[in-house]
Amino acid sequence: MQMDKLNENQCAFFLTKKKRYCRFKSTANGKYCPEHAGILGIDQGRERVPCPLNPKHYCYKDSVEKHLKKCQKQQKEMPPYFSKGINMDRDGVETGPEVKTPLKEFSTPELQNLIEKVEKLYDEHVKAIDEEILHHHCLDEELGNESFGIPAIRHRKQQASLVGQIQKLGLLQEGFCFVELGAGKGNLSHWIQQALPDKSDLGFVLVDYGHVRYKADNRHKWPDTGPKFERLRIDIADLNLGIVESVSAGQRPVVAVGKHLCGGATDLALRCVTNTLKLRESEEHSQQPEQKKMRTEDNPSQRASLAGVTIALCCHHRCSWDTYIGKEFMEKCGLTQRDFALLCKLSGWTAATWTGWKTKEEMNREISGVSLGVSPNRDIDGVSPNRDIDGVDPNRDISGVSPKCTDSKEDQAETSSTAKNITDKNRQTSQLEGKTTEDKEITGSNELEEHQGQEQSFSRTDLHLSPAQREEIGRKCKRLIDYGRVLYLRNCGLQSQLKTYIEEKLTPENVVIVANIAS
Repeated sequence: MQMDKLNENQCAFFLTKKKRYCRFKSTANGKYCPEHAGILGIDQGRERVPCPLNPKHYCYKDSVEKHLKKCQKQQKEMPPYFSKGINMDRDGVETGPEVKTPLKEFSTPELQNLIEKVEKLYDEHVKAIDEEILHHHCLDEELGNESFGIPAIRHRKQQASLVGQIQKLGLLQEGFCFVELGAGKGNLSHWIQQALPDKSDLGFVLVDYGHVRYKADNRHKWPDTGPKFERLRIDIADLNLGIVESVSAGQRPVVAVGKHLCGGATDLALRCVTNTLKLRESEEHSQQPEQKKMRTEDNPSQRASLAGVTIALCCHHRCSWDTYIGKEFMEKCGLTQRDFALLCKLSGWTAATWTGWKTKEEMNREISGVSLGVSPNRDIDGVSPNRDIDGVDPNRDISGVSPKCTDSKEDQAETSSTAKNITDKNRQTSQLEGKTTEDKEITGSNELEEHQGQEQSFSRTDLHLSPAQREEIGRKCKRLIDYGRVLYLRNCGLQSQLKTYIEEKLTPENVVIVANIAS
């Protein structure tokens, strides 16, 4: 790779991640800019200190007050629902910052001992989960588009199954506020709205920390395109969802949804909806012990209530002990913080060796091999029987295939086939969003490379494990992490379980956690 050329009067500090030199000007008598000279400890005659408002950048110590006047102009006023760290584990013991330990530094006996524990705990607590590959007719037209490749089909089948899961819980109807956490482009919310096209008593709140282009929000700006989407740019860790005006004032029960909440973001999201919302009343809930009821029930000012949860799970290798909500389960199983870190690392073995359908032709060939008379898209009544999640039965029904879970921030902007009779302004928006179809073919493969890239770092020849054995161990690690989340929701008074919601041939991240009020 060609090295970036250093120009005259340019800072000589090389930015490794960006693979280029800093583009600031160097000082008159030095080779670095003031910022990097301060970081390197080079005496410039004036001391530089971290900015009190944002320690990520520096300023001169003798002009801090002047700098703050400028810096404050860039600081946004925090909304009322911002509460620093409200969804972090405030009841847990302070353990300090987590230190990432490479897998190679774990001894062979320690790894073997943990793998034995995983096998035993999996058989004891998980063993099997329901497979329910569902579909909703709102995506029929999209799934019939012949121009879509595997990445595009993957997302649409995934969304169709998630909408079907919400419907099966009895939550796909008027009178609810759908909150999509880690929303990215917001396509899941869009399809939920499309499933209820004539309903107006709905709320949609999309939560994401970053800025996203080609958002699905753009399709819901006008009165004739359904309820308007509200977007909150905030870290889930700091979100007090119960006092968001549109959530609390509308008094609609909240349905929390998510398509790609990466690693610890899932834990933050589940703690957010259980900590800052009240539990929707039920007869069973009214008879629960006090310690199982949500913390906000003693606060009548928080009127918003939680009705249910449907979140697709992924990226367990990015979970952290600080954010994890299933610590109580892990500790009862005799697993320590170090064991949990190793559990997360081993979970990456599942995706590291995963191979799935690469082309539509390959997918269609396998689908056409199933029993005649079985619809490729099962509706919510077409539920598969239970299966053991240890592995994939090559002879099982693969008719209800669904898409691989990739980062919703990278999701392809979807051009809805139902936009034939929309206004010119909507048509212009759809054309703008539709131009990313080709790009998604690339980002879908990049996501797969991200998971498969873990194989080398997780390879341990001293364990004498075949790729199939490592994949099975990784899958069991994932399910144990997820089972701790299920128990957390049950302790909050919800009915919760794990389900396989799409075929593994389209994604190794094919499990969803669902929860609703006990009836």
